[in-house]
Amino acid sequence: MFSVPVCAACTDHALGSSDEWIGQLVLVALGVVALVFDVMLGGPGLIGSIGGLFLVSAAVWRAADRVQLARTRRRGHHPGLGFEIGPGYTTITTSNVRLVDDLMALHPNAHVCRADDLPAARAVRMPS
Repeated sequence: MFSVPVCAACTDHALGSSDEWIGQLVLVALGVVALVFDVMLGGPGLIGSIGGLFLVSAAVWRAADRVQLARTRRRGHHPGLGFEIGPGYTTITTSNVRLVDDLMALHPNAHVCRADDLPAARAVRMPS
């Protein structure tokens, strides 16, 4: 790991933990297990209700995360900036189109690529 300076407006999302998805995944898994167990026991019951509650909680949590991310982007910030540094190249992944344009202006040998797993983001690959 290495230190990166962050402006005051970015400290909540730039320095925050990115492992929230694990909690959401655990809630979904527990919900599915509880619902399957309830079906095995013969029908609607307390265990199925708890499983449903887990699934709804995971969905609400995910929706709240997406709303917060959208609000952050409307303010001009773009969480999710990523760096990949390899032999002979550096790749920067971002959803900030202005940053991509600025990087392309500064590095004429760079090229923009878009990966399937980055639907809302662009990656700029720059030779070293």
